[in-house]
Amino acid sequence: MTNSIRIPERKEITHNHTWDLASLFKDKATFEQELASTKEAISHFTHYQENIKPVKSNHTKDMDILLSALDDYYSLSRQIDKLIKYAYLSYSCDGTSTIAQEFMGHATYLKGEASSKTAFFSQEMSEIAIDVLHTCCKDQRFADYHVYLKEIIRSRPHILSLEGEQILAQQQAYDNSFNDTFDALLDIDIHFGDIETPEGKVALTQASLGVLLEHPKRDVRQKAYESFFSTIDTYRHTLAKLYSSHVLKDKAEKDIRHYDSTLGRTLFSYNIDVQFYTQLLDVVSSALPSLHRWYATLADVSKLNDFSVYDTRAPFFFAPESYSLSYESAVEVLVAALVPLGQEYCTIARKALLDNRWVDRYENKGKQSGAFSMPMYGEKQFIMLNYRDDSFDHLFTLAHELGHSMHSYFSAQNNPYPTFQYTIFEAEVASTVNEMLLYDYLLTHPEALSLSDAETKKLDVYLQWQHIQDFCGTFFRQIMFSEFEYQSHKAAQEAIPLTVDFFCSLSQDLQKKYYGDRVALPDCSRILGLRIPHFYRSFYVYQYATGIASAIDISTRILEARSSSSLPQDKDNSLPHDVSLRDSYLGYLKNGGKNYPLDSLKKTGVDFTDYKTIHNALAFFDKKVSQFTASLL
Repeated sequence: MTNSIRIPERKEITHNHTWDLASLFKDKATFEQELASTKEAISHFTHYQENIKPVKSNHTKDMDILLSALDDYYSLSRQIDKLIKYAYLSYSCDGTSTIAQEFMGHATYLKGEASSKTAFFSQEMSEIAIDVLHTCCKDQRFADYHVYLKEIIRSRPHILSLEGEQILAQQQAYDNSFNDTFDALLDIDIHFGDIETPEGKVALTQASLGVLLEHPKRDVRQKAYESFFSTIDTYRHTLAKLYSSHVLKDKAEKDIRHYDSTLGRTLFSYNIDVQFYTQLLDVVSSALPSLHRWYATLADVSKLNDFSVYDTRAPFFFAPESYSLSYESAVEVLVAALVPLGQEYCTIARKALLDNRWVDRYENKGKQSGAFSMPMYGEKQFIMLNYRDDSFDHLFTLAHELGHSMHSYFSAQNNPYPTFQYTIFEAEVASTVNEMLLYDYLLTHPEALSLSDAETKKLDVYLQWQHIQDFCGTFFRQIMFSEFEYQSHKAAQEAIPLTVDFFCSLSQDLQKKYYGDRVALPDCSRILGLRIPHFYRSFYVYQYATGIASAIDISTRILEARSSSSLPQDKDNSLPHDVSLRDSYLGYLKNGGKNYPLDSLKKTGVDFTDYKTIHNALAFFDKKVSQFTASLL
């Protein structure tokens, strides 16, 4: 929260500390050449509109037409994906660049044009005779497209006429307008003022709120929370109208495509039943006493008689003050923590992070805040960081984003482009497995950070506390939000008016349910449900919870196998007892999008059919709370 650190210009960043965008396009001219070529390919692709319709038999000529169309469709998709991602990566690392802004403009137009002009393809594929599609699914010439073809057969009842698909494609190009309006309102139009801190004034924004809620001074946390939510509350009618319009838009689209519910429509693509989601909410609801016990522990530690929601993230325990880890040292610590995943994983990871320029490491002017991993079909992946040597959290951010990129790398190396992309449901598993292994490594190998004995003890308490807090944020909080979404969409389906009072009452009731009796809720907290940007990507957030539950299951079994084995390590620093678990996990990473997510996760031993994985995660949390509470005595 200090202004003393100068942020460098992009051109001042050491070349090897930036990601290798030239591996995608050498320069602007190369990008523009590919852009022009892709636009021609889009126009050329429309000739299949007349060629696919006549395909009604298994004759060789008809099958050749289908194969050619599929080849061109996915070749075009890959070209478009590369252009759009290059534009986004260029803009995210320097939004002040007029060239990057130009790239983004081209990418936005290209996405809309491609969606509109290729909309006919899925519709016409769905009209091909079922016996022809089944024949294709058995033909090895179509092997790369078997997953797509089977999905076309399954989705057939929900695909519209050509005219209907084209209309929806044009409309869906503007689907982000709800989210864009939300962002413009909260990030640009609404001014939250400044918060006085011991370090000086801090502008209160969506981004700074999280940092301020973790400030050690209670008056700072309270002022930040109440100022932020009270300000938003004055716009509650606008936000309620915005979110209700989004929900009703989803309802209209599910009606148009003949789904039973908006939730059912979202889960259909994963081949997951609606009952999976509702039962997940029920299972977690039954375990809330453990969460309430944690908040009671925090309230006791705080010694506050009026422990409030803005105190739940307070830093009652701190990382060692002397902590400082260069990016290069952080990589070495992380790779050591990932040894249970084997030599292949660790060798690729180390080279990617240090030598092969997967990572844009440091902050510069115009660079997007935060961190992300961009999946790319090819050997090179792209990770954006704003790494700081003095931030303990950034070590875990590195672990998290590497997990995503290694998943994408293994998938790209073992799958054709049509089955390269795994689902969002699976995406958070690999990233969180890395975090779990890092937590365990630091708890069992604190010497890796070269701390004093006193600071090592401090690290142990801090890691336990942070581990539990991360679970609360990634699991319980996301399930609370999932319940808010479910009740909102359910109300719309039942023709219950989505008023501002409906949303505020629902939000307040859910917070009381999840926080329990020991956490006070200011009146302005009622607006929480209307300030979550993820809600504009319907039924997304529950996947954070299933992701961490899966990761806990996988990492716990891998670590238990290693600790229970007295056998010597083999040549790649793994234990024979845990090789099968490791290999099944790596097999999952290499599986890509060949299977539906629940089937894919079963390869690792994670099985959601009886919710055992969820129950195990909840038991894991309860055990961690008990251990931490006992350590304070």
